[in-house]
Amino acid sequence: MRKVKTIDDALALERTLMRPLTSAALLATAVLTLSGCDTMKRWTNPDPSTVSETALPKKPAPVGAIYKCDNGDDLPVLFSDDRKDAMVTLNSGDAISMYNQPVASGFAYSDSKGYAIRGKGRELLWYVGNRAPVRCVLP
Repeated sequence: MRKVKTIDDALALERTLMRPLTSAALLATAVLTLSGCDTMKRWTNPDPSTVSETALPKKPAPVGAIYKCDNGDDLPVLFSDDRKDAMVTLNSGDAISMYNQPVASGFAYSDSKGYAIRGKGRELLWYVGNRAPVRCVLP
């Protein structure tokens, strides 16, 4: 049986099992789940002026870098926080979205139009169609 940690988990379990839970049962599940928490704190409505942004949970931010290429161009690359995709901004201002590709070592991203980046560490190769790849490095 799955452990229920939050109200959302309880609702998902209800849909999965196709047994409607009554409000009382749902409340009891939530109370029993929360009562097992070692770090359970008293719920209050804080004064908004006393809540700082540092107290709020933060989602990991995307990681960006500007690579310097051997052809003299800058290549701005923004990697998503989960590293599943990357976006390269061309000198024209157009943005190319690429998806992570499996590799044995390093990283690789490509799209369906012939754009790709492949690299390891501070270095990458920038592929555009059938042209020879351009070497780019982080300064």
